[in-house]
Amino acid sequence: MTHQDKPAGRAASLTIRPQQKTQALNIQSSAFPAQNFCYVIPEAIGSTDRTIWGAAPGTLMAPDWMQTNDSGWTYAWRKEGCLEFSVHAQPADDYLDVRIRLRNLSETAWPESLSFSCFSPRAAADFADFDGTRTFLLTDEQWTPITQIERRDSNRPTIQLWYLKGGPRQLGFVDSFRAAPQVYPEAVLAVRSYDGKHVIAVTADKPLFLFSNLEFSCIHCCPSFGPLRPGEEGVATHRVFICPNTTLDQLADRVRATVIATWTWSSGSRTGARRRYR
Repeated sequence: MTHQDKPAGRAASLTIRPQQKTQALNIQSSAFPAQNFCYVIPEAIGSTDRTIWGAAPGTLMAPDWMQTNDSGWTYAWRKEGCLEFSVHAQPADDYLDVRIRLRNLSETAWPESLSFSCFSPRAAADFADFDGTRTFLLTDEQWTPITQIERRDSNRPTIQLWYLKGGPRQLGFVDSFRAAPQVYPEAVLAVRSYDGKHVIAVTADKPLFLFSNLEFSCIHCCPSFGPLRPGEEGVATHRVFICPNTTLDQLADRVRATVIATWTWSSGSRTGARRRYR
Protein backbone atom coordinates (compact mmCIF):
# COMPACT_ATOMS: atom_id res chain seq x y z
CA MET A 1 0.00 0.00 0.00
CA THR A 2 1.27 3.45 -0.85
CA HIS A 3 0.10 6.70 0.64
CA GLN A 4 -1.02 8.60 -2.46
CA ASP A 5 -4.60 9.31 -1.46
CA LYS A 6 -4.03 13.06 -0.97
CA PRO A 7 -7.03 15.07 -2.17
CA ALA A 8 -6.43 18.54 -3.56
CA GLY A 9 -7.18 21.48 -1.31
CA ARG A 10 -6.84 19.70 2.06
CA ALA A 11 -4.23 20.97 4.49
CA ALA A 12 -5.07 18.84 7.51
CA SER A 13 -2.38 16.69 9.03
CA LEU A 14 -2.76 13.82 11.48
CA THR A 15 -0.41 13.00 14.33
CA ILE A 16 -0.58 9.85 16.43
CA ARG A 17 0.86 8.88 19.79
CA PRO A 18 0.37 5.54 21.53
CA GLN A 19 -0.78 4.97 25.06
CA GLN A 20 2.08 2.67 26.08
CA LYS A 21 1.15 -0.73 27.54
CA THR A 22 -2.21 -0.55 25.75
CA GLN A 23 -3.34 -1.10 22.16
CA ALA A 24 -4.61 2.50 21.99
CA LEU A 25 -3.46 5.34 19.76
CA ASN A 26 -4.34 8.97 20.42
CA ILE A 27 -5.02 10.78 17.15
CA GLN A 28 -5.06 14.53 16.60
CA SER A 29 -5.78 16.53 13.46
CA SER A 30 -4.36 19.98 12.83
CA ALA A 31 -7.82 20.86 11.48
CA PHE A 32 -9.39 20.11 14.88
CA PRO A 33 -6.75 20.93 17.52
CA ALA A 34 -9.21 20.74 20.42
CA GLN A 35 -10.57 17.32 19.41
CA ASN A 36 -9.07 14.05 20.66
CA PHE A 37 -9.71 10.77 18.86
CA CYS A 38 -8.76 7.28 20.07
CA TYR A 39 -8.15 4.08 18.10
CA VAL A 40 -7.72 0.73 19.89
CA ILE A 41 -5.84 -1.60 17.54
CA PRO A 42 -7.02 -4.27 17.97
CA GLU A 43 -9.59 -4.84 20.68
CA ALA A 44 -9.86 -8.43 19.50
CA ILE A 45 -8.14 -10.53 16.85
CA GLY A 46 -7.88 -14.07 15.50
CA SER A 47 -10.31 -16.70 14.30
CA THR A 48 -13.93 -15.61 13.92
CA ASP A 49 -14.83 -18.74 15.89
CA ARG A 50 -12.43 -18.14 18.78
CA THR A 51 -11.28 -14.54 18.93
CA ILE A 52 -8.68 -13.30 21.43
CA TRP A 53 -9.68 -10.16 23.36
CA GLY A 54 -6.76 -7.90 24.22
CA ALA A 55 -7.98 -6.95 27.70
CA ALA A 56 -9.35 -10.35 28.72
CA PRO A 57 -8.10 -11.91 31.98
CA GLY A 58 -4.91 -13.82 31.27
CA THR A 59 -4.49 -12.18 27.86
CA LEU A 60 -3.64 -8.55 28.67
CA MET A 61 -1.54 -7.46 25.69
CA ALA A 62 0.27 -4.42 27.22
CA PRO A 63 2.39 -3.77 24.10
CA ASP A 64 5.51 -1.62 23.85
CA TRP A 65 5.03 0.69 20.88
CA MET A 66 8.09 1.77 18.89
CA GLN A 67 8.36 4.74 16.57
CA THR A 68 9.17 3.73 12.99
CA ASN A 69 9.81 7.16 11.47
CA ASP A 70 8.83 10.76 12.14
CA SER A 71 5.13 9.87 12.30
CA GLY A 72 4.54 6.09 12.35
CA TRP A 73 4.36 3.60 15.23
CA THR A 74 4.49 -0.19 15.49
CA TYR A 75 4.28 -3.07 17.97
CA ALA A 76 4.14 -6.86 17.93
CA TRP A 77 2.46 -9.36 20.24
CA ARG A 78 2.50 -13.14 20.54
CA LYS A 79 0.61 -15.78 22.49
CA GLU A 80 2.36 -19.12 22.18
CA GLY A 81 0.18 -21.86 20.72
CA CYS A 82 -2.43 -19.32 19.68
CA LEU A 83 -1.42 -16.43 17.41
CA GLU A 84 1.03 -13.63 16.78
CA PHE A 85 0.52 -10.30 15.06
CA SER A 86 2.23 -7.01 14.30
CA VAL A 87 0.68 -3.56 13.94
CA HIS A 88 2.05 -0.68 11.85
CA ALA A 89 0.19 2.65 12.02
CA GLN A 90 1.03 5.42 9.54
CA PRO A 91 -0.84 8.75 9.43
CA ALA A 92 -1.29 11.00 6.40
CA ASP A 93 -3.01 14.34 5.80
CA ASP A 94 -6.54 13.33 6.76
CA TYR A 95 -6.46 9.56 7.15
CA LEU A 96 -4.64 6.89 9.12
CA ASP A 97 -3.72 3.46 7.75
CA VAL A 98 -3.11 0.60 10.17
CA ARG A 99 -1.58 -2.51 8.61
CA ILE A 100 -1.80 -5.73 10.63
CA ARG A 101 0.00 -9.01 9.90
CA LEU A 102 -1.55 -12.02 11.65
CA ARG A 103 -0.21 -15.60 11.94
CA ASN A 104 -2.07 -18.68 13.18
CA LEU A 105 0.13 -20.41 15.80
CA SER A 106 -2.53 -22.90 16.85
CA GLU A 107 -3.00 -26.47 15.68
CA THR A 108 -6.48 -25.68 14.35
CA ALA A 109 -7.42 -24.25 10.96
CA TRP A 110 -9.34 -20.99 11.16
CA PRO A 111 -12.36 -20.83 8.82
CA GLU A 112 -12.08 -17.03 8.79
CA SER A 113 -10.06 -14.44 10.71
CA LEU A 114 -10.52 -10.82 11.72
CA SER A 115 -9.20 -7.73 13.43
CA PHE A 116 -11.75 -5.92 15.62
CA SER A 117 -10.38 -2.38 16.10
CA CYS A 118 -12.28 0.45 17.79
CA PHE A 119 -12.29 4.10 16.63
CA SER A 120 -13.92 6.52 19.07
CA PRO A 121 -14.54 10.29 19.02
CA ARG A 122 -16.04 10.28 22.51
CA ALA A 123 -13.38 12.82 23.60
CA ALA A 124 -13.94 14.91 20.47
CA ALA A 125 -16.95 17.00 21.45
CA ASP A 126 -17.63 18.21 17.90
CA PHE A 127 -18.07 14.62 16.68
CA ALA A 128 -19.13 12.39 19.58
CA ASP A 129 -22.51 10.80 18.81
CA PHE A 130 -24.26 8.93 21.60
CA ASP A 131 -27.75 8.80 20.04
CA GLY A 132 -26.92 7.67 16.48
CA THR A 133 -28.49 10.60 14.63
CA ARG A 134 -25.15 11.58 13.06
CA THR A 135 -23.77 8.06 12.49
CA PHE A 136 -24.38 6.94 8.91
CA LEU A 137 -24.44 3.79 6.81
CA LEU A 138 -24.17 3.77 3.02
CA THR A 139 -27.00 1.55 1.74
CA ASP A 140 -28.35 1.47 -1.81
CA GLU A 141 -25.96 4.35 -2.61
CA GLN A 142 -27.64 6.56 0.01
CA TRP A 143 -26.35 7.73 3.38
CA THR A 144 -28.83 6.94 6.14
CA PRO A 145 -28.55 7.58 9.90
CA ILE A 146 -28.42 4.32 11.81
CA THR A 147 -31.48 5.51 13.77
CA GLN A 148 -33.48 5.18 10.54
CA ILE A 149 -32.18 1.71 9.66
CA GLU A 150 -33.90 -1.55 10.58
CA ARG A 151 -32.54 -2.79 13.91
CA ARG A 152 -32.08 -6.15 15.54
CA ASP A 153 -32.49 -5.62 19.27
CA SER A 154 -30.45 -7.59 21.77
CA ASN A 155 -29.71 -7.42 25.48
CA ARG A 156 -27.17 -4.69 24.64
CA PRO A 157 -29.36 -2.01 23.02
CA THR A 158 -26.54 0.40 22.14
CA ILE A 159 -24.83 -2.16 19.87
CA GLN A 160 -25.51 -2.97 16.22
CA LEU A 161 -23.51 -4.98 13.70
CA TRP A 162 -23.97 -5.19 9.93
CA TYR A 163 -22.85 -7.83 7.49
CA LEU A 164 -21.81 -6.24 4.20
CA LYS A 165 -23.29 -6.15 0.75
CA GLY A 166 -21.92 -9.15 -1.15
CA GLY A 167 -20.01 -10.38 1.89
CA PRO A 168 -20.11 -13.57 3.95
CA ARG A 169 -22.67 -14.36 6.64
CA GLN A 170 -22.81 -16.64 9.67
CA LEU A 171 -19.55 -15.55 11.30
CA GLY A 172 -19.37 -16.77 14.87
CA PHE A 173 -17.98 -13.48 16.21
CA VAL A 174 -20.78 -11.42 14.68
CA ASP A 175 -23.60 -13.83 15.47
CA SER A 176 -22.58 -14.03 19.13
CA PHE A 177 -23.85 -10.46 19.62
CA ARG A 178 -27.30 -11.33 18.18
CA ALA A 179 -27.53 -7.74 16.95
CA ALA A 180 -27.08 -7.92 13.16
CA PRO A 181 -30.22 -6.98 11.19
CA GLN A 182 -30.88 -8.00 7.59
CA VAL A 183 -29.37 -4.78 6.26
CA TYR A 184 -26.25 -5.04 4.09
CA PRO A 185 -24.44 -1.71 3.62
CA GLU A 186 -21.22 -0.83 1.85
CA ALA A 187 -17.98 -1.10 3.80
CA VAL A 188 -17.86 2.34 5.41
CA LEU A 189 -19.31 3.71 8.66
CA ALA A 190 -19.24 7.50 9.13
CA VAL A 191 -20.01 10.16 11.73
CA ARG A 192 -20.82 13.75 10.77
CA SER A 193 -19.82 16.66 12.99
CA TYR A 194 -22.46 18.63 14.92
CA ASP A 195 -22.22 21.54 12.49
CA GLY A 196 -22.52 19.21 9.48
CA LYS A 197 -19.29 20.45 7.86
CA HIS A 198 -16.87 17.60 8.61
CA VAL A 199 -16.83 13.79 8.66
CA ILE A 200 -14.92 10.95 10.26
CA ALA A 201 -15.19 7.36 9.06
CA VAL A 202 -13.77 3.83 9.13
CA THR A 203 -13.25 1.39 6.27
CA ALA A 204 -10.89 -1.50 5.46
CA ASP A 205 -9.24 -3.20 2.51
CA LYS A 206 -10.91 -6.63 2.96
CA PRO A 207 -13.96 -5.79 5.07
CA LEU A 208 -16.07 -8.40 6.85
CA PHE A 209 -18.59 -6.36 8.87
CA LEU A 210 -19.36 -3.05 10.58
CA PHE A 211 -19.98 -2.42 14.28
CA SER A 212 -21.29 0.53 16.29
CA ASN A 213 -21.65 0.99 20.05
CA LEU A 214 -23.40 4.24 20.96
CA GLU A 215 -22.55 3.81 24.63
CA PHE A 216 -18.96 4.74 23.78
CA SER A 217 -19.62 6.56 20.48
CA CYS A 218 -17.38 4.07 18.68
CA ILE A 219 -17.34 2.73 15.13
CA HIS A 220 -15.56 -0.29 13.63
CA CYS A 221 -14.94 -1.66 10.14
CA CYS A 222 -13.40 -5.08 10.61
CA PRO A 223 -11.23 -6.67 7.91
CA SER A 224 -10.51 -10.28 7.04
CA PHE A 225 -7.12 -11.99 6.93
CA GLY A 226 -8.77 -14.94 5.22
CA PRO A 227 -8.97 -18.58 6.32
CA LEU A 228 -5.64 -19.45 7.95
CA ARG A 229 -4.28 -22.96 8.45
CA PRO A 230 -1.72 -23.58 11.22
CA GLY A 231 1.42 -21.57 10.46
CA GLU A 232 -0.21 -19.42 7.79
CA GLU A 233 -0.38 -15.64 7.94
CA GLY A 234 -2.51 -12.91 6.40
CA VAL A 235 -2.34 -9.13 6.09
CA ALA A 236 -5.14 -6.58 6.32
CA THR A 237 -5.43 -2.81 6.61
CA HIS A 238 -7.78 -0.56 8.55
CA ARG A 239 -8.29 3.02 7.36
CA VAL A 240 -9.66 5.91 9.44
CA PHE A 241 -10.69 9.18 7.79
CA ILE A 242 -10.75 12.49 9.72
CA CYS A 243 -11.84 14.92 7.03
CA PRO A 244 -12.44 18.66 7.44
CA ASN A 245 -14.82 20.46 5.10
CA THR A 246 -16.04 17.23 3.55
CA THR A 247 -19.56 16.01 2.80
CA LEU A 248 -20.70 12.43 3.13
CA ASP A 249 -20.98 12.16 -0.66
CA GLN A 250 -17.40 13.39 -1.07
CA LEU A 251 -16.33 10.78 1.47
CA ALA A 252 -18.15 8.05 -0.47
CA ASP A 253 -16.33 9.09 -3.65
CA ARG A 254 -12.99 8.82 -1.87
CA VAL A 255 -13.74 5.40 -0.42
CA ARG A 256 -14.84 4.09 -3.81
CA ALA A 257 -11.81 5.63 -5.53
CA THR A 258 -9.27 4.17 -3.11
CA VAL A 259 -10.73 0.70 -2.59
CA ILE A 260 -10.32 -0.11 -6.25
CA ALA A 261 -10.60 -3.87 -6.86
CA THR A 262 -13.48 -6.28 -6.34
CA TRP A 263 -13.41 -8.85 -3.56
CA THR A 264 -15.59 -11.83 -4.44
CA TRP A 265 -17.06 -14.02 -1.69
CA SER A 266 -18.31 -17.52 -2.42
CA SER A 267 -19.22 -20.21 0.11
CA GLY A 268 -16.78 -18.87 2.66
CA SER A 269 -13.80 -18.75 0.30
CA ARG A 270 -12.68 -15.80 -1.73
CA THR A 271 -11.68 -15.63 -5.36
CA GLY A 272 -10.68 -12.72 -7.52
CA ALA A 273 -8.51 -9.68 -6.80
CA ARG A 274 -7.94 -8.45 -3.29
CA ARG A 275 -9.08 -4.98 -2.46
CA ARG A 276 -6.26 -2.53 -2.11
CA TYR A 277 -5.72 1.18 -1.74
CA ARG A 278 -4.08 3.33 -4.37
